[in-house]
Amino acid sequence: MRSTPKIVFHFKSTAPFSFCESGLEIWWRFPWPQYKLRSSMFQTVLRGALVLHECVHVTDIGVGYISTMLSLSALFLRWCSQVRDFGLQHLCGMRNLQVLSLAGCPLLTSSGLSSLIQLRHLQELELTNCPGASRELFEYLREHLPRCLVIE
Repeated sequence: MRSTPKIVFHFKSTAPFSFCESGLEIWWRFPWPQYKLRSSMFQTVLRGALVLHECVHVTDIGVGYISTMLSLSALFLRWCSQVRDFGLQHLCGMRNLQVLSLAGCPLLTSSGLSSLIQLRHLQELELTNCPGASRELFEYLREHLPRCLVIE
């Protein structure tokens, strides 16, 4: 029998969480007005993993805030349609990140995706349905991240 995962919040940044009808709401408090991520799909934080599936309001600014969660080991930004190459630059500083999914992010280019080679500890990178990902990009990533499983 499969057990239900325990929800744990172990982040160095101050990020209050609350559950609502649509899933998990994540609030960051900064000097300017509060920034909120909300999804119609269920979002959850599980033992160092953050899953934001189809969060259409996540932008490069939001990815910048997420990048302050230095203890994250897995980040799933699947079908987050507003994430661009600039947001990926924020992720390159996340040295503990081992799993990254950018599946279905339509605004990412080969140039931006190639910057992910800075994530030397990455073990799995999912880029399915990314229009900016090309055969040459996959070869480049596999060459520079030999211990990483790159999922096309």
